[in-house]
Amino acid sequence: MAWGAKAGAADWCRRLQDNDKTLTSLLVMRTRAMTSADWVEFCAALADNNALRELKASSHKLDNPALSAFSRMLARNTALERLALGDAELGDAGVVLICDGLAANTALKEIELDYKGLTPVGATALADALKKNRGLRRLVLSRNPDLGDAGVRALCECLCESSIRDLQLEEVGMGDEGARALALALAHSKTRMQEVSLCGNEALSGEGTGALVDAFLSGAGVESLKLDHCPQALSGNASVKLQQLLQATSSPLHRLSIHTVIPPEESRATLAAAVGASTALLHAKLVNMDLGDAGVTCLSEALSANPSSGLQVLDVTGNHATGDAAACLFLSGCAPLAKVKRLVLFDNHVGTGASLPKLLEEAAQGGREVGGSLEDLDLGGNKLEKAWILELLSALYACPGLFPALRTLGLGGNEGMQDADPELEAAVEALGERAVPLDVVYKAMGDDGKAAADARASQLASQQLPGGADSSSQN
Repeated sequence: MAWGAKAGAADWCRRLQDNDKTLTSLLVMRTRAMTSADWVEFCAALADNNALRELKASSHKLDNPALSAFSRMLARNTALERLALGDAELGDAGVVLICDGLAANTALKEIELDYKGLTPVGATALADALKKNRGLRRLVLSRNPDLGDAGVRALCECLCESSIRDLQLEEVGMGDEGARALALALAHSKTRMQEVSLCGNEALSGEGTGALVDAFLSGAGVESLKLDHCPQALSGNASVKLQQLLQATSSPLHRLSIHTVIPPEESRATLAAAVGASTALLHAKLVNMDLGDAGVTCLSEALSANPSSGLQVLDVTGNHATGDAAACLFLSGCAPLAKVKRLVLFDNHVGTGASLPKLLEEAAQGGREVGGSLEDLDLGGNKLEKAWILELLSALYACPGLFPALRTLGLGGNEGMQDADPELEAAVEALGERAVPLDVVYKAMGDDGKAAADARASQLASQQLPGGADSSSQN
């Protein structure tokens, strides 16, 4: 990536016209000054290029001539696969201008139009274009709050005819009416959705969620469902319907993300158990759901009784779980964590109740392996005291067979780790000198420990996401 305040597109145009095979991804940063004429020249050079696969120019204001040039380019280009363009002022008029080119395009697989000031007018224009486009797989319309139910309904008119398989509708002002329209479209889809993300739609209630789940059950289904920050999304009987989706033997649901959505009290434990009993789930994020010990224990017991579980990532942040529930998660029955690679218990109360370090040490003395696949364990923000932490570090040092694959232990934000302490530092350093080193992350932002954790998290995320990074990007 080349940095600096540059201007114009001449350097890129030469490379595009020459089909420079090293120029596969291009990020046009806002620091580069681009006139309307520059964009017209750029699009003309890109029209017949067959090397560039990704173009991100989402921080630039584009006028009508520039947008018309993008439309002409899209109608001709047969290589560009991912596109993000226009700033927050793009609006409906801007989208309308590129729709002719989008309709004729055969190569584009992903377009990002998040935070573009779109309304139902823009959604209608997009829907008309997507009825003709047969290549687009991922449509990002998030953070367009004026789309509302009417915009979602307009968009749904094309879903059965389009090739869209990944739909990002976060913070679009959608409620139950829009959810019902989306459900109707998905119920008639013959192709499985890779992801549906509805995060941040606060008007969505259990009625709309229930309709969507029914559609997933009767239609081709969905691989990834995100309902973060939709506070009422599991009200009514939506939790029960979600359990049915998790328990369906034919369900393709691999990823479930629920953040700050509180299910009815009577269904929390059974929903958690359904997650543990799922044979399809690979990633489960159950954050700030008020599951408590009862919910986490039910999840643990279901996991233990489920030899077909493929769960690799489990995040139960902020569920008021104590050491009793944590002990159950680690030790109940037949190794609930046998296949889990990343476990997040951040912001719970695992330092109260049963002593997890002591129980782990006892398990090790009995020759037990607790988490054979676990690579990352986050116990941060649990108000753990120094004595508890030292016990845990001692058990991990003395009994490496407990978690033979463990590489990162998060302990940041705990009372016992806030200040530099020679005894703690010595215990941490000892873990780094084991035959299989363990990185203990607890230092403040900017310190080496945090940087290591961020690097490890990025590595894990890249392993979890489909596809790889592009080879070239420039300012």
